[in-house]
This record gives sequence, C-alpha cells and structure tokens, in this order.
Amino acid sequence: DYTNKLKLLFENSELRNKLASKAQPHAKEYYSLESCIERFINIYYKVLNKKYLTTISIPTSYGQSPLGFLYAGKLEQPDHIANHVMKQTIPDEFDLHIPKFFLPHISTFIDIGSNTGLYGLVAANEGKNISVHCFEPQPDCCKTLEKTISLNNWEKKVYVHQLGLSNKPNILDLQLTGTGSSFFHEFNNNPSLPTIKVPVDSLDNQIEKLNIKKVDFIKIDVEGLEQKVLEGSINILEKDKPVL
Repeated sequence: DYTNKLKLLFENSELRNKLASKAQPHAKEYYSLESCIERFINIYYKVLNKKYLTTISIPTSYGQSPLGFLYAGKLEQPDHIANHVMKQTIPDEFDLHIPKFFLPHISTFIDIGSNTGLYGLVAANEGKNISVHCFEPQPDCCKTLEKTISLNNWEKKVYVHQLGLSNKPNILDLQLTGTGSSFFHEFNNNPSLPTIKVPVDSLDNQIEKLNIKKVDFIKIDVEGLEQKVLEGSINILEKDKPVL
C-alpha cells in the first residue's frame, strides 16, 4: 500500500501539491511541541479523573479504519461511532450493505443525520464518480467530519452542510446527547439535557439551492424527526424516486 501511494505521489503532481499544502498545518496541529505537551498533560488529568481546561485545542484523533479509509473522531470513547469503527463493532454493520449494494447505480448520495459520516464516507470510499452531501446540525460532528474529508482528500467528493432538515425552514432546539441528539425531545425523554438552537430547512429547498440535478440515494437517521424530513422531501421523492 505504501509503495502504491508513493508511486501515485511521483506520478500525480496535482495530488502532490495538494498534500504539500496540507502538510505544514497538519504537522503543526498534531506534532508541534505545544500540541504534544497539551495532550500529554491531558492524559494525566484523565488518569486523575479531572477535567483539564486548556486554551489550546487538542487535535481530533484519527486512524486508519478497517473500512479502508482514515477516520477521525473520539476513538478512545466506547460510546462514539469512531470507536466502534476502529474496533469493527459497528451496530450498523449489516445496514451498510444496503448502500454498498446500490453504489454502482448512485451518482448523488444524500446522508441526512450524518453524525461523523459513517454512511456517506463508506459511499465516498467505495463509490465511483459519486457526490456525497452530508446534512448534520451538530457543530462538533461537522468539524470531525470535515477532518475525515481532509485526511482522505475528498473535498471534491464529500460536502458537509451544518444544517438540520425538517419540513420547512425554521430554527429548532437540538437536544444534545452525542450520537442520539434529537429535535424530537420525546426521543430522549430527558428535559435536563443541554440544547442549542440550529437552523433547519427542507431537503427540497436545499437540493434546489445546491443545484443538484438528480438524487439517487437518501439515508435518514434523525432520531424521531424522520416524518418531517420526508414531508420536506416530497418533490425529490416524486421526481427522482431515489432509494430511501
């Protein structure tokens, strides 16, 4: 694999220049003295079971996943998707066979409720000439997803939209619970959970704004708000008849 990648670097000047432009900021973020010290101190605070307050942003963890691409996220936390990906204990293991089956026929893949992008990333990695649009309202998930996209050089293949989808434009309260965050508060049934206000729109509006000609596949996982997402997708469903 290293030999093939090295050969590609020699042969593809566009890729070589692209990676070179990323190398310095990446090295500074992950391997600078300041970054290493912060992470080292953070380890001690975790051992002491104390929260470490730092002004320096500790880099997002990432690694080569069994799925065949670099994956970013909270790799060390058992309740996070990235941890399951790395340990090959993904709850969605069998569900992933559905988009994989249809990939030869998919040009535009819509991932609604992306979280850190499992479905959309698998589609980007295995699909040919595919365009993936990820809709996710959680800012931290979008940041992690963008890191994965950058690590795999998928900027012209995977697009992140920090936005929730519903049946019409609005501002809604998103109840935060990590992988189970929801606009439908009855889903978690816990009024003490923190909330943030985020913009939402209909998929029909977004497809028109993004000038997407045809939608082939739509994955929806929005913790209880699926009905409203479908109501806001009527035009696309009737016109393109995508796999849903």
